[in-house]
Amino acid sequence: MTDPNATLSTRTLVDPLDRGALRDFLAVASDYIYLEKGRFATDQDIDEFFASAPPNIDPSTCIKLGIIDQQGAVHGIA
Repeated sequence: MTDPNATLSTRTLVDPLDRGALRDFLAVASDYIYLEKGRFATDQDIDEFFASAPPNIDPSTCIKLGIIDQQGAVHGIA
């Protein structure tokens, strides 16, 4: 559970630097992932997150954002 007094910040997520924190986030949200996809998250889902982009947009130009606590744990993604 998130400490209600914790300081959260938003920053760009970088592959492969943030891959472990993103994997941990998806594990915590495993019930939601299972409802959405009918299976638990895998490394392929992390690959797809970093490779995704809107139509006709180069994925390398897209910024992936994370809501991060002071310990580096991811609490949300966009």
